[in-house]
Amino acid sequence: MYRSDPVHPVYPVRFFDTVLQFLAMTSNLPPFLQPFWDLLETTLFPWPSTQAGGLPLWNPYRDADPRLEREDAAEVRRENLRRWLQSYTQPPEFLLVGEAPGWRGGRFSGVPFTSEAQLAGGGLPSSGWLPFSGTPTSLSPRPYNEISATLVWGAIRDQHPRCLAWNAVPLHPHPPGQPLANRT
Repeated sequence: MYRSDPVHPVYPVRFFDTVLQFLAMTSNLPPFLQPFWDLLETTLFPWPSTQAGGLPLWNPYRDADPRLEREDAAEVRRENLRRWLQSYTQPPEFLLVGEAPGWRGGRFSGVPFTSEAQLAGGGLPSSGWLPFSGTPTSLSPRPYNEISATLVWGAIRDQHPRCLAWNAVPLHPHPPGQPLANRT
């Protein structure tokens, strides 16, 4: 059996299967999500925290605030995001779009609609279930819990991996000088 398209020559299926296996081993992401990850690596991850419309926008995938979080927080959040994407066994059918990460959720977890309490095994009605494991990044003695994260995962947990959640603005907007607050 062969696969081909108008641009590329015909290759045996074994060749494509080998390439897909190699990509899965090196990236640990499902092949259907690898282009998304590549886009994040080239656009979002290197984007510096900035301001828009007078509001600071914090990039949790690039920056770490030593007053609030561990030194390697940005790397840990990218790894949390990777682990979440690795949990997808099939291409999602639905996209749930939020506004932006809140300070008790994606700001510290790196995963849309997910709080540190959930990463630490709490915060969900059903024994803390998440389809992946992750690591909190804040210096708080108790992992932050976000009610919307708990409610969203409670609603979509049975739909995983059919539903993918993302934020329209993947940076955390907050009032000037108040990184532990959400925009007003």
